[in-house]
Amino acid sequence: MKKGILLIALALAALAAGAEEKVVFDKYPSALGLYVDSAAVYGLSYQRWMGDFGFQTALSVQSNTWTDGTFDASAVIEGKYRLYSEDYAAWLSGALYLAALAGGGYSRNSSYVDGGSYALGEPLAKILFGAGLGFEVVLFRHFSMDLQFLYRTKYETILDIGLGAGFGVTYRF
Repeated sequence: MKKGILLIALALAALAAGAEEKVVFDKYPSALGLYVDSAAVYGLSYQRWMGDFGFQTALSVQSNTWTDGTFDASAVIEGKYRLYSEDYAAWLSGALYLAALAGGGYSRNSSYVDGGSYALGEPLAKILFGAGLGFEVVLFRHFSMDLQFLYRTKYETILDIGLGAGFGVTYRF
């Protein structure tokens, strides 16, 4: 009887030792915060990891209709694939991931006209696609900083192809 209990205890200990410990991105897969990038996309951000795959959205709406009539809106969705993640210490974690994004926006600006009034400009739409690498650092299990370097294509009035960067600050939960 004692041998059986000892064997079961050893088997459970071996299973527990072999079980992979979850990293902070698995323990706290969601994040809410702010995001801004060099393609003039910015706003509130939501991120979610599901294993090694994840997504992030950013949405912004700004309006100044009571004075000059300007309006600006943008939205981005981004797919992510985590290449590496590690909990380096109880207060520091990090991840490296691939990212692909698609988004767009709409704006209508105004200009000041003599006599104290504003004239609305033409509506302007933008379309954005990109792909690249991202790094995320998490402090104290919840406070996250995200930095991305993406090769992107943006179309507003002309086609713009080049490198861009994005940065986000979020709270993981």
